[in-house]
Amino acid sequence: MAKIEDNRQLTKLYQRKTLFGRSLLLFSPSNELRVLLAKLVQHPFFDHFMMAVIVASCVVLCFETPTIDTGSQYAWNLRVCDYVLASIYGGVTQGHCVRAVDEAGISLHRL
Repeated sequence: MAKIEDNRQLTKLYQRKTLFGRSLLLFSPSNELRVLLAKLVQHPFFDHFMMAVIVASCVVLCFETPTIDTGSQYAWNLRVCDYVLASIYGGVTQGHCVRAVDEAGISLHRL
């Protein structure tokens, strides 16, 4: 029970330190989605995960050649891998943009 209480205190401290005001006039500092995204982006392994996604995408691109039959299973697998990795990277890039808007003071809130 003490661990849960410590976790709640850390969450409140974290919210006070990094999240303030209403972001885009919609999300309060205690909004669950806002807190979750802030924790996700500031996690210590987040940058390592993104580098791994970029490297994996580069490896998949190395296997693509102009001579691949576009109707083959191999080409379909490469295309699926490319779409999945691009979606992950795009989603995370959007998360970084939202975080930058939220933290840079462009979030349309009063101080």
